[in-house]
Amino acid sequence: MSRLLKTIGAAAIVVSLAAAPGFAQQPTATDSDKQRFEESLRKGIERVLRALEALAGSVPLYEMPEIQKNGDILIRRKNPRPAPKPAKPDRDDDASST
Repeated sequence: MSRLLKTIGAAAIVVSLAAAPGFAQQPTATDSDKQRFEESLRKGIERVLRALEALAGSVPLYEMPEIQKNGDILIRRKNPRPAPKPAKPDRDDDASST
């Protein structure tokens, strides 16, 4: 996951650096326009990074596959989901049978 975030971070830096020379060449853009653009770009990149981080966090992680003696391949989750709790029997059913 950290490798993915490093790649995304590097891409974000490249995009922001690539956009900077284009604005430096425009004599009509004011400093406030540049600041607004940079702020909008920063916010957009942050949103994309948060979304990608959430996506990467939602992908389950698995351990290395194990080959069993009978030939079955077992792949365990690193963070298994909690087992569902069994349903409790109703107390009313027990009381009505006595």
